[in-house]
Amino acid sequence: MQHIFGSLDDNEGASRLTGILIVGGIFTLVFVVLVFAVVFLSKREKEKFKEEKVVKTIINLTVAVDSQRLTDVLFDTALKKNYFTDEFLHLEVVRKTSTREALDSLAEGEAQVALVDVAPLLEEKGYHLIAPIAHMLLWGVTKNNQVLGEAKDLGSLNPYPLQSNVEEGGVYHTLLVTLARQENVTIQNETIDTKEFFRLKQPPEILLTSEPGISQALKYDGRVCFRLAPAALGFSSSPPVRSLVAKESYLQSIEGGEAALRLRTALKKASHLIYTNPTAVLNDVLSNIYFGQYDLEVLAEVIQRLVGEKVIPQEMEVSPTVFTQLVRALLEAKDKDSVRAEGLARQILWKEKVTTAGQ
Repeated sequence: MQHIFGSLDDNEGASRLTGILIVGGIFTLVFVVLVFAVVFLSKREKEKFKEEKVVKTIINLTVAVDSQRLTDVLFDTALKKNYFTDEFLHLEVVRKTSTREALDSLAEGEAQVALVDVAPLLEEKGYHLIAPIAHMLLWGVTKNNQVLGEAKDLGSLNPYPLQSNVEEGGVYHTLLVTLARQENVTIQNETIDTKEFFRLKQPPEILLTSEPGISQALKYDGRVCFRLAPAALGFSSSPPVRSLVAKESYLQSIEGGEAALRLRTALKKASHLIYTNPTAVLNDVLSNIYFGQYDLEVLAEVIQRLVGEKVIPQEMEVSPTVFTQLVRALLEAKDKDSVRAEGLARQILWKEKVTTAGQ
């Protein structure tokens, strides 16, 4: 009997020892796993810190801007929304009076990047396009109400005298020549003072113009007939007429290559904002037009995007009076109230009855 109970005690002791070994093994395994986890996370944190340290290195850029053109909406939006700053770019904008001066600024090392018209670059070597800023856009403007109602495209204006003040030999002139040949119309190209055209000449004459002529036309009581489609040149999309450019030697450097990537990222954010939130951007642009910072071309671009997003009907895109109505309505709000400006725009665009203050 004693022998039996002795065996039971031995088995119980063995079981207890086995249990202790199992529990100890589990704790040891957990401890090892925890140690490995701590080591791995520590290493990852150090790598992450290094990555953040690299990203947070600020690149200082001087951008020479050919400021003849009144609007660079993509670039201006990225500046206004601090998208360049978010990419750790510190931009100093230097205004120049021409594309030639801006390119000279690059050549002399005053600036690393320039915002210029693309056409002059066709004759230059050693420069590289970083990102397009603006695309081809031409307008027909008139003071004649009959023309305003009849104008659908260039062909519909065949009976009327047509004049243009675009630079001969440039991309806009090429576009006009191609369109005129297709539509069998004659366009007289000459240096025209837009102010004098609308002040002295009588209807039914029509002026075909680009920026800044369109803003001058509006200022002197001109009205928009239609836009000229760049697709007439056979391009799948509108070719850029404005672009950020830099010398190839700068872009081949480590800093230059990184700067180009960051510039594109910031501009993509601005483009995303414009395309994915058209109503908000419209309100913002209307306010800027009202305060004289932007002009009609910007409004037209935004309205095109609104049409594409089906926020407003397709007819809005070709309406002969909507651009003039909008800007004039904004100019009537003499108290410089952006809320009132937005309300006026909504009344015209969506026929809304807005009850905001100052209405």
